[in-house]
Amino acid sequence: MSQMFQPGDKVALASNPATVGIINKVQQGGREIRYTVWHDNKAHTYYASQLVAIPSEPEPTILNLAEFNAHLTALQLLHPGLSALYSLHAARVNFIPYQFKPVLKLIRSDRPRLLIADEVGVGKTIEAGLILRELQARQNLNSVLVLCPKALVNDNKWNILPKSG
Repeated sequence: MSQMFQPGDKVALASNPATVGIINKVQQGGREIRYTVWHDNKAHTYYASQLVAIPSEPEPTILNLAEFNAHLTALQLLHPGLSALYSLHAARVNFIPYQFKPVLKLIRSDRPRLLIADEVGVGKTIEAGLILRELQARQNLNSVLVLCPKALVNDNKWNILPKSG
């Protein structure tokens, strides 16, 4: 009969997988191999059929700082967090915290819809631009509907339709 476990192997009891121990000694002879397993601060003897193997954990990968930063960046790009704004430095605007509230509200919502309405001159156009930049950074945009007063279109603030040639 071949032995299933070696000294140093991590095993659990088949009847209670929460009880985990380490094989200390292998005892040949008789119908079934017996193993001395250390758990609960003492040695216990079990037959091979009473134990199950616990797979060993893979060796940790050691990365240098540049590799770690590259890996972390790749993970953030593959799995964007809700609080990470990709468009934070994409626009040439002065950072005014309240102007980022609508974009944060939009990316955190289950059903992303937003109405931006405020007093004249407080940055609705900048807020809308930040939202568009953030959406562009997260996904391809085929179309966006922007409703604004005619005066803004006349001032070329929102006149972004392509010129037909």
